[in-house]
Amino acid sequence: MKVQVFTIAMLLLTPCALTSGAEDDATRKPTINPAPIKKTTPPDAVYLQDGSRLVGHIQTLAAGQLTMTTKFAPTVTLDAKQIKGITTGGKMVVALAGGDRAIGKLVYDEQNGQKITGTAFGDVTLQNPSFVGLWTPGQPDPNLAAAKKVGAAELKKVKDDHKTAVDKIKAEYAKQVAELTKKVDQVEQPWKIRLELGLNGSTGNTEEVNFRGRAEAKRTGLHDRLTVFTEVNFGRQSGTRSKNEALGGVNLEIDINERWYTYGRIGLEYDEFESLDIRATAAIGVGYFAIKKPNHELKLRAGAGYRHESFNTGISTDEGIVEFGYDYRIDVNEFVSITDSLTYQPSLDDPLGDYILVHQIAAEIPLGKKDNNWKLKVGMKNEYDSMPQPGIDRLDTSYFLNLVFDLE
Repeated sequence: MKVQVFTIAMLLLTPCALTSGAEDDATRKPTINPAPIKKTTPPDAVYLQDGSRLVGHIQTLAAGQLTMTTKFAPTVTLDAKQIKGITTGGKMVVALAGGDRAIGKLVYDEQNGQKITGTAFGDVTLQNPSFVGLWTPGQPDPNLAAAKKVGAAELKKVKDDHKTAVDKIKAEYAKQVAELTKKVDQVEQPWKIRLELGLNGSTGNTEEVNFRGRAEAKRTGLHDRLTVFTEVNFGRQSGTRSKNEALGGVNLEIDINERWYTYGRIGLEYDEFESLDIRATAAIGVGYFAIKKPNHELKLRAGAGYRHESFNTGISTDEGIVEFGYDYRIDVNEFVSITDSLTYQPSLDDPLGDYILVHQIAAEIPLGKKDNNWKLKVGMKNEYDSMPQPGIDRLDTSYFLNLVFDLE
């Protein structure tokens, strides 16, 4: 009986208890769990040989360079040779110069020196450590990336050097081929012929006609140069001859070496208005290339010889002479070239009082393309005889404008 009454009483009280519990749950405030606290790695410290210290976070040490971040600079790079010791806030992979590696925290102080703590072998003291690598565990060895970068740079340098060497060899080969081709052409086609013709005149108060013609043959061998020429200058004024001159000569040059050469020359001249029946000159000497380039040349020469002169007055002279002179040529550009020559021939008996000086300067311009065989030549020639025949001027100056044709 008592058990039944207790059971009935419990059944009656149960809804009330459930209702009361539900009301408490409805009025209870939600619980807010705090966010987990993120652990931060203590800063690293790098001690330098000069006694200073840098505090920040080490990124890597590779290829002799330590990289770290600080509050004052996003990136700081140090030479590993400047480092005296390192203290890290966490574990790092440490690579030493001897090839040893360990994972642990680096600790440094002046009294105890450099240590690695927390390694698989416990704490290790390093004597005069030489760090070659330092990086965060789980990251690749930065020395591998540095080695790849250095290897790529060295490979590029090798390729560039190879290309430069190949280009140099090609240029030298092309130069040698050009020189060899030139020498072959000189052997196969040694002679070059040049013809010059100048003609001018005037009518009116004075009728005047002047003619200048020149033919030249030049042979250039591997080590010698031979020139043969003849020239005629003729003029008439008001039906009377005003100029009648003819000259010719042979000039031979033979190389001694790259700069020095010997030469021999023979010259003949006739001039009606200098009362000169013939002037024959022969000379030998040595010359030197002060400038020897394809487009720029200067030859200096000195020698001695013999001169014979016969005049229509019945006077003739024979005397020894010395000779000094130069021959200059320059291609100003691909269209204009200038030549300049001077010959001074004093007699041995009276070198200051009896001499002949001949100077000629001229410029050449191609008609049309630069390789055209037709050219226009303009120039001036001065001939000075210190002891002319009576009634003859000492200085004879002539100007010319010639049409030139090169036959090769």
